[in-house]
Amino acid sequence: MKALLTICALLATLTVSTKAMVAAQRADSVLNILGADFVRGVNDTTRVERLAAVNNIYDASLIEELGNERLLGLFERIHSDFGELTYHHSESTGNHLHIFAQSLKDKQWHDFQFGLTSGAEPKLLKIVFIADVTEPIYLPNGRIEDPFTLRWLDSYVDKLVKENDLASAILIARGDSVVYERYTGFADVARTRRIGPSTRLNLGSGNKMFTALAIMQLRDAGKLKLTDTLSRYFPDYPHQQFVRSATVHHLLFSYGRARRLLD
Repeated sequence: MKALLTICALLATLTVSTKAMVAAQRADSVLNILGADFVRGVNDTTRVERLAAVNNIYDASLIEELGNERLLGLFERIHSDFGELTYHHSESTGNHLHIFAQSLKDKQWHDFQFGLTSGAEPKLLKIVFIADVTEPIYLPNGRIEDPFTLRWLDSYVDKLVKENDLASAILIARGDSVVYERYTGFADVARTRRIGPSTRLNLGSGNKMFTALAIMQLRDAGKLKLTDTLSRYFPDYPHQQFVRSATVHHLLFSYGRARRLLD
């Protein structure tokens, strides 16, 4: 009897796991359909096809708010800026969808980020950001310390060096133990200073996460509020209308050229 109950429990667990797997696969399929339809709307220059894409991918509330013409204009602006796109895949992070595609004009990969509704049939909301990214990759299913994973990582860095002349300092550590360390390329345009352990590099967009972390620490220490307007900290800033309306919270989110595309 005990063995029978154990078998029944195992079967129930397998059933739940299978249902969860099917649901996850379906969700991925729905998101990839949205992404592919978005890229199709960018590439298709006919009004009829683009209008069909608008109705397929956007939430009804956004269509009502912005109207078809502005959303059709978004396709045109993206096509003008990036040219024809090749779709790769889509993935969600919370209530946002990332659509990865490559511009055939300059071979640059881009991450088109949209707001995303919830539910079984999600739809796109406003575009919030466009990031230039490296080629999307599928990571091996192993621990970072595994020899296979490290060999894969080394070969991927080799690929970036060969194809993009990668200049980098890479260090992966777990606690005080260094798992992977490698330096490639030069620190100057003249290619006279090789990058090494003591080279100081500009972190670029990587600085944003450290700034955001510092802001949240100041918030937790009671030294600022996310709802504070910038005029509190920049009283002499020349554009007073901006600092009186923008908040610290606004600075934690970047919209960049994505907002311009809907203007």
